[in-house]
Amino acid sequence: MKKQLFCTFLCIYTLLFVACSKNDHETGNNSDYKPSKRPIGETIGSAEQFTFGSAYSSFSSQNGEIRIDIPAQTIDGTGILTIQKIKNTSPGGVGDAFRISFDKQLSKPVTVQFSYEDKLDSLSGNVECTGGIAIQDTVAGFWALQTKVAFATGGNYVSYNTTAKKFDMAFTQPVRLTPAFKTVRPLTDVRFSVVSNMPVSDPLCSLYGTDRSPILLCDDVLAESTIIDRWELLNRESEGAGALTPNGSQATYKTSAYELPVINPATILVFLKHYTRPLIAKVFVQPEVSGLKFSIGNRQYSFNDDAIEAGLVHGKFEMSWDLGAHSGSLTSRGGSPGTYNWDNNFTQFLFVPGDMTPQQAFQHLYNDGLIVSAGQVKITKVGAVGQKITGTLEISNAGSTNLETSAYLGDRKIVGSFNVMRDY
Repeated sequence: MKKQLFCTFLCIYTLLFVACSKNDHETGNNSDYKPSKRPIGETIGSAEQFTFGSAYSSFSSQNGEIRIDIPAQTIDGTGILTIQKIKNTSPGGVGDAFRISFDKQLSKPVTVQFSYEDKLDSLSGNVECTGGIAIQDTVAGFWALQTKVAFATGGNYVSYNTTAKKFDMAFTQPVRLTPAFKTVRPLTDVRFSVVSNMPVSDPLCSLYGTDRSPILLCDDVLAESTIIDRWELLNRESEGAGALTPNGSQATYKTSAYELPVINPATILVFLKHYTRPLIAKVFVQPEVSGLKFSIGNRQYSFNDDAIEAGLVHGKFEMSWDLGAHSGSLTSRGGSPGTYNWDNNFTQFLFVPGDMTPQQAFQHLYNDGLIVSAGQVKITKVGAVGQKITGTLEISNAGSTNLETSAYLGDRKIVGSFNVMRDY
C-alpha cells in the first residue's frame, strides 16, 4: 500500500514539474521555467482561532482578507480553525500569505475566500486574468497556482474549495509589469519588464474552472515578446512627459531633463495580446533637490538653486548666493571637471552667515588671512547653460574675521557640495 501511495505521489509531482517546464501553451525556452523552491513563510503576529461544530459555520479573519465557510456535518463534534498570517514567499506574491489549519480532518470541502480588495493599488490588468491563489507544498517548498478557483470580481475576492487539514495560501500575480511603482529624479532611465512565473501565454481566466492541474510557479522569467501587443506612455505629448522606448517585453522610460510631467506620476501601459486590459506601472518624478549645502563645524547651511547664480566666465567657474541674512561666493580656476586647490587669485571662497555673533565672515584663508588653507573645489560635471554643474568643496582651515572689529576669530573646517543650474 505504501509503495502504491509513493508511486501515486511521484506521478502527480512529475506532472506538476512538467507544468512548469513544458506545456501546450509554452512561450519560450523551457529551460527558463523551473519550479522555484521557496522557504515556508515566517509567522506575522498572533494566530486567530475559531471553534465550530457540526452546523454550518462562517468565519472571517480580523482584517477581512480571509473568509472560510464550513458546511454542516463537515466534522463530528467540535473543531478548531486557526488562521495565521505569514510572510508571502510565493513567486509573484502580493501582500501577506496565510497558514490555515484545522485540528480535525474534514469530510467535506470548505470554501476559502481570499480578498484582494486592499491589494488593488498593487495590481493591474484584469486581476482575474493575471492573478490567483497559490498553495505551497511546505515539504518540497514549491508553490502551485490553483486552477480550480472562481473569481468574484464584484467583491474583489477569489474562492477556493479544499478538504486539506492544513495549507499555506498566498495571492499571486504571475503575469505582471515590473516595477509597478518607481520614484525617480529628472533625467533618469527606468527599465520595465513584463515577467511571468509560468510558461502560459493565455490569460489565466481561460484556465480557471477547467480540468487543468495546478501549475508550479517559477522565478521571474522575461515574458516572450510574442505576447506583447504594444507599449504606451499616457499624455506622451504633454510638457515634461519624458519618452518611452519599447523593446519587446521590456521598455525604457526616460524622464524629462527639467520639467515634471503634467500628470505626475507618469503612467506606463503595456497591452498584451488576448488580454482586455493593459498592465500598468507608475513613475513619480520627484523635483530635483538642487543647490548648495555645506557645514561649518556642527552648523548646517543649505541654499536652493533659485537663490544661486552660477556659470562660467572666461573658462572660470563662479557661483554666488544672497538671501539677505546669508551671502557668499565661490570661484574656481577651472570650469571643467577637475580638482582645484585654493589660492590667492582664482580659487576662492567667502561666506557671511547671518546667524553668528559677532557678525563674521569665513574665507579660504586662515592665520588672519595670511595662509591659504588646504582643501579644494572638485568639479564633477559641467553642463551647458540650463543644465547642471555639480561638485564638492572642502576647506580644512577656513579663517573667520569679526566684521565689526576686523579681529581674527580662528578657523574651522568647511565641507559641502553643490548641484546648481548653470545660468550663463
